[in-house]
Formats: sequence, C-alpha cells, structure tokens
Amino acid sequence: MPALTTRLNWRTASLVVGVVSGFWHMPLFFMPDNAQTQLPIALFMINIIASSVVFGWLFEHTRRSVLPVIVLDTSLNALAGILILPLAATGEAYALATALIVAIALVLLVCAGPGSEREDCSIKKVPDDTKSA
Repeated sequence: MPALTTRLNWRTASLVVGVVSGFWHMPLFFMPDNAQTQLPIALFMINIIASSVVFGWLFEHTRRSVLPVIVLDTSLNALAGILILPLAATGEAYALATALIVAIALVLLVCAGPGSEREDCSIKKVPDDTKSA
C-alpha cells in the first residue's frame, strides 16, 4: 500500500491490492477440504476487494499503521470461521456479510478521506502529529 500510494490515491491503491489479493487466494478454491471450496468465486472476489477498501481506509486513517488492519482482518476471518462458513451450504450468510462489507466500502470510497469531493461527510482523518516537527 505505501508504495502504491506514492503514485495512486488510497482508493485506487486499495482496489489494486484487492484484485491482487483475490488472485493470490485463488488456489485455495482448488484445494480439497478448504473453506473456499464452499464459496462462489465471484462473491469471494467481491468480498476481498471490498475488504481491501475498508483495510485501505483504515490504514490511511490510523497514520498508516498496519496493526489496526491486522486486527480487523483477523477478526473478520475469525467471524467468518465461527458464524459464516458453517452456514456456507446455503450461501446466504456469506452473501449477507459480503453485502455489508460492500456497503461500507462504497461509503468509504465516496465520502472518506483526502481528495474526497464530499466534504460534508462526517468521517475525519486522525491528524498526523509527526509532520509538525
């Protein structure tokens, strides 16, 4: 992310990271006894790209700290393992979780952060005290 944001804004960089991450995880769909084999590939890709937007926003708004991103990613993975994947046979729980993440990502893409055309959004970036020195 830091290398990408030297050339791209956080929104575009997050989308790029999401696509790359989605393809990175693609082999999991072809490994037997793996949780991904129960999920639709397209829905997984949408989920991972939307999650990358949320992670990108969090990274940019916590003074580029990876710790909150790691905690959120681990929490979402644990939630999926406990609540969502056991219900994957119907696919409804995963689709609902994906819809929620997509909705959050869309709000962040439209409203949040530097370069936003919508200054009326209430999401504010944490001031970076390190630049004042």
